[in-house]
Amino acid sequence: MAALHDRLRRMFEKAEAKYKQERVEERMETLAKLYDSEQQMVSTGSIIHVNKVYPRVRTAMSSMFGKRPEIVARGRRAQDAEAARHGEFLLNYLTRALKLSREIREWLFWARLTPYGVLKLGMRRWRGFELPTFITHDPRSVRVDPTTARFRPEEGSWQAFRYRQSVASLRGSRMYDDRALDGLMDALAGRDPDATEDVVEVEIWEHYAWEQVEGKRKLMLAVSAHRIADQALAPDDWRWIREEPFTDVVDLPGRFLYFIPSPRRFFPVSPIELWMDQQREINAFRSQKLLHAERSNRKRIYDVSSFSEEERAKFEDPNPDLYIAALPTRNQTIRDAIIEEPLTTVSPDVYTGEIEADNTITEIDGVGSAQLSSEMPKRGSTSATRDAIMEHALKLRGGDNQEIFDEALEDAYQGLLNLAQVHFKGALSFRLFGNMEMTITPDAIKGDVDVILSFGSTTPRDVERDWDEAVELYGLFKGDPHIDQVRLKRYVLQKRRDVKDAEHWIIPTPMPMLGLGGVPGSLPGMPPGGPPPRNGGGLPVVGNPQAAEQLLAREQREAGASPLSIAAGIRNLI
Repeated sequence: MAALHDRLRRMFEKAEAKYKQERVEERMETLAKLYDSEQQMVSTGSIIHVNKVYPRVRTAMSSMFGKRPEIVARGRRAQDAEAARHGEFLLNYLTRALKLSREIREWLFWARLTPYGVLKLGMRRWRGFELPTFITHDPRSVRVDPTTARFRPEEGSWQAFRYRQSVASLRGSRMYDDRALDGLMDALAGRDPDATEDVVEVEIWEHYAWEQVEGKRKLMLAVSAHRIADQALAPDDWRWIREEPFTDVVDLPGRFLYFIPSPRRFFPVSPIELWMDQQREINAFRSQKLLHAERSNRKRIYDVSSFSEEERAKFEDPNPDLYIAALPTRNQTIRDAIIEEPLTTVSPDVYTGEIEADNTITEIDGVGSAQLSSEMPKRGSTSATRDAIMEHALKLRGGDNQEIFDEALEDAYQGLLNLAQVHFKGALSFRLFGNMEMTITPDAIKGDVDVILSFGSTTPRDVERDWDEAVELYGLFKGDPHIDQVRLKRYVLQKRRDVKDAEHWIIPTPMPMLGLGGVPGSLPGMPPGGPPPRNGGGLPVVGNPQAAEQLLAREQREAGASPLSIAAGIRNLI
């Protein structure tokens, strides 16, 4: 393994050099301070910092990821249809059970604030099962292959992830070499003989690299310790505490989300970095307003000979409605005894400059003032639809960002399914709805399956618009003999915010009577073996529950229902 260690060491040093050359961590720290307003806390004098970063990052996140994603699986061949069905239920169940939406939201947060966000695929032990999952990783603790022509980490040959854990935690995981961990404590014993494993923190890097092993290309995992307690180790002194082959079903485990590739640098550009100059402009203009407000508390200059010592003290008294007696003087009025410091007005350029800078940020960032709730839609002499048109144009500009996010999310979920197909063991059972259960086994999900994101499943729903469109659709097709009226009504009911289960509103169609002298379950005149009768919603009245589930699943998916609620309509049939 010495050759592997040398290669990983050289790769890390080269990546670290490029990382520092482009000041990636410094840029991320600056953006983090702008987000949480740390610069405001260290401001001096009258210079203030206006936080334009937080509302724009959160608004962009909310517009792209407003609810839990719905995953759809498609078999590449006819024989893969059942594997796709089970895989789809498994991925949607994992999203809810393992709280994957939380990881996705943090992933998107880093990508909207900093140059990129990072998800790391892996396996997790949960309630006795080894399940595939992904977790968000701080991009400042990730290094990627610096030898690629552009920032495409998934296409490189190496990725590394940093962790900080105690020696006791590392030993308790049983994933690391005990003798190597003993060596870490021995190295520390000379400086701190009283140190114990539960308090000694170790900085480790997990390296994932493609290697040629016995003539075959394999993905290797190696873990190196770079810092023990507060002692940094030179690259030649790194302690290697784990080495083994790693699963290659997902290639390198990192999944990167970024929106703006740089035409002149290796690393991408943060969406926030594009309008930092305008942020500084707004800070300067707002500071001018603050200085003017401070100067508005003007000083008064008075003739001490015109007031007694007691009356002069009243000038410093903050209480209102005080009467100050002036001493009688010759040839001098009260106006001559008191002079107020002159006040200069603020140039209109300060106000117009701040507005122009804010408009420029909107033009660059694509988040409008109405979306930020910083400006109400204007009415009156201007067009009543002007603001809606402007906001719609900004949403169109954000469409490509939504596509980037959806594609990256699909890739992450494809990795989850690939991991499950190879490393999932046992039989995982969970309830879908009512009393119906689904059991997932390793064999049930094996097959060639593609994972896609249900269109628009992560974007926030406009409930009012959905309802208006449903009512309009109902008016168009009401009573049309060529349109399934029960399905139409179900679709309309599903668009109501206060209707939790549309099927409870629909009266089941009575079962047809048996044909005279016919086969039980057949219609009059229907030959034996004919298809089972159907109710108004298209459900078989007779047959097994699985067939009813599959049919209703197709129908409700077409109507836009969630994969986890598609069989809510057959509770009464089970």
